[in-house]
Amino acid sequence: MKLKRAATGLRKLRTSRGGWAIEATGALSLLVMLIGFGMYNENRSNNQRMAEIAATHHKTVANAASAYIRDHYSLLLAAVPNVDSTTKVDFATLVNEEYVSRTLSPNNPWGQTMTLRVRRSSTDPNKVQLEGLVLGEGGTAVPHELAREVSQYIGAEGGYTVASGDYCGTEKVIANTLCGTRGVWSRPIANFGAPTAPGHIASALFFKDGMVVNDYLYRKHVPGKPELNTMETYL
Repeated sequence: MKLKRAATGLRKLRTSRGGWAIEATGALSLLVMLIGFGMYNENRSNNQRMAEIAATHHKTVANAASAYIRDHYSLLLAAVPNVDSTTKVDFATLVNEEYVSRTLSPNNPWGQTMTLRVRRSSTDPNKVQLEGLVLGEGGTAVPHELAREVSQYIGAEGGYTVASGDYCGTEKVIANTLCGTRGVWSRPIANFGAPTAPGHIASALFFKDGMVVNDYLYRKHVPGKPELNTMETYL
């Protein structure tokens, strides 16, 4: 009788220990999941903050580049005399001519140096003649999802470079491409004379401002644009 009770107690103990082991394993698995979820959220939050910072930095340079094109339109036209010809304006030029502060870094968080690329699209004075692009060159490639997030913070004119065979919006590209936010615009990278690899941040000044001129009265002559030196109303 005593032997039977001992055997029953041993079985209960084994069952209890087995239940405890299962509970412990479940709790440990849950803890690992919670830690992983927390790390994912923290990484996602860090990427979001970095994307916001990079976009703000990029837009600051893009605004300066727009002003530079407006003020140097004649000079830039002369630098690109033929359709599809391009020229490059270094960040140092924007600094030296006081379009951006000397305290502003020339590089985004991934070490890509901000440059202005200008392309001539037409010789017809009645059509767009210059197209500007601010592009991060060199440095480290930005992961696709993060680059897309940066471009969204920049706005509709924002973009990033994608490789041949990747998607820009819903379309698969056949050459290395400048892809606008959510695919709202795209251009071959080669159009701007920039041999830039995928994962670089860009913004299309031509998408936002057309020729990057406005309807203010210009004091200086702008070739092919007499309307910029013409009043349309009496003072």
